[in-house]
Amino acid sequence: MKRVITIVAGLLLLGALANNESIPVRASTPEHCITAPAHLAVQCFATQAAALRVASGGRIQLAATQTANDLTNAQLFGGTSIQAILYQDENYSGSSLTIYSSTCSGWNNMPAGWNDVVSSARTSTCGVTLYELYNCNSGGMHLAVSPPGTPNVGPAMNDQASSWSLP
Repeated sequence: MKRVITIVAGLLLLGALANNESIPVRASTPEHCITAPAHLAVQCFATQAAALRVASGGRIQLAATQTANDLTNAQLFGGTSIQAILYQDENYSGSSLTIYSSTCSGWNNMPAGWNDVVSSARTSTCGVTLYELYNCNSGGMHLAVSPPGTPNVGPAMNDQASSWSLP
């Protein structure tokens, strides 16, 4: 019976993809990932505390139950290479994608599972720009998020970002 259900689910997915329908990617439990400009590899962790520890090179040490919301922007971004945190949900909640870089420059497409899911963002003094199209193509909508960030990217960009850039 399990094999039949798996086959039917697979056929439904293939049918949706063949019809060019988007399949929303929403993790049932929050996942916290880190990425950098021009990096193809993305690391994901069960807790945001673990993600921040790695992205900051060990400078940020939080208990497993703590999140970036427990830190001020000075604590989060000061003295670390963390430049922005993108969130799946409004008000800096849900899964997170932490962008780290030693400079305020660079860009990348959203990693797998992150296309069209960003709803809020916190930023360092660099800021971050979200683009509707891949490769930071300004032919579509884009939103420059200034420090300290925004708890809601607004209806035009909510769940629309396909790439990002640091100024």
